[in-house]
Amino acid sequence: AAAAAASTAAPAADSASASASTSASSVEATSASTTAVAVTAAAPPPADVGSASAAAPTATTAALPAVAAGGVLKTGFMTKQGAVVKNWKRRFFALESVPSGGATLTYYTDRDRAQLKGTIVIDTTTRVLDQSPAPDKFPLCFGLCTPARTFHLCPDTAAERSDWLQNLRSVCP
Repeated sequence: AAAAAASTAAPAADSASASASTSASSVEATSASTTAVAVTAAAPPPADVGSASAAAPTATTAALPAVAAGGVLKTGFMTKQGAVVKNWKRRFFALESVPSGGATLTYYTDRDRAQLKGTIVIDTTTRVLDQSPAPDKFPLCFGLCTPARTFHLCPDTAAERSDWLQNLRSVCP
């Protein structure tokens, strides 16, 4: 657990810069229609991500632009729980809408996207879950539920969590 906490705390600056560059691309994908979605955000984590202290979540409502067909909506680092061995690995994620509808969330070992580790297809059966699998240990985590598996993903900050949830909900029905 200490190793997972150390690996999630170090590249926070990388995540913030990736978020800033991808937020602009999601803003470009606007159209006349918008959808209101409730987003739950947890308080920013303490210096030790494994800490048990976390403030109660608060709900806010944000207007989401309709998603343009095709294109990168968001990229950045998150920590993902393994499917078989339940360890946590830091991965670089890219959320892309597809022209036929829906989206894909691909993840890689690093920002260069040299080694693809997996692809999550987001379609009408995919659901975004606000609950963390371990709220005391990982208060910022959320779930992405597909028919095959529930993916547990943990961004570095509450702002990143909110941004990921907002972008995922813009492509999830």
